[in-house]
Amino acid sequence: MTPKARILFLIIGALRLLLAGIFGWAGIAKLITPQTFSEGVAAFQIFPSATINIIAMAVPALEIVAATLLLSPWWHRQGSLICVALSTAFIALFVWAGVHGISVSCSCFGSFAGVTSAQIGILRGAALLASSAFLYLHHLRSTVSAKG
Repeated sequence: MTPKARILFLIIGALRLLLAGIFGWAGIAKLITPQTFSEGVAAFQIFPSATINIIAMAVPALEIVAATLLLSPWWHRQGSLICVALSTAFIALFVWAGVHGISVSCSCFGSFAGVTSAQIGILRGAALLASSAFLYLHHLRSTVSAKG
């Protein structure tokens, strides 16, 4: 393995661990304090009230699944794709709230992270999206290179 390939290998591994930790912690924190996350989802005023609790249970489950897949040697590409989808949704929600003048705080980590502004939520989502997309595209490119 060349020095450049070794560095990339280490970066990819560290990024997988970091994202797995972030998404895993976020999912677990939301499941520990489901009321806080339900209130956070409701604050966006975009979802019908009948779906808030479903969303508040599905999102943490997806985050935990994504974290688990990121740690898997066989399914990490799928885990990074779920992270891309979740990060995109988070950004879209914060942008939507901003456009509609709705003041929301990020309940990304349940009641464990304190109050975060929508702007910080967008920046956090963008960082997660960029990292997840980098992982996904790297693995996609590696898969295509190996086959071709």
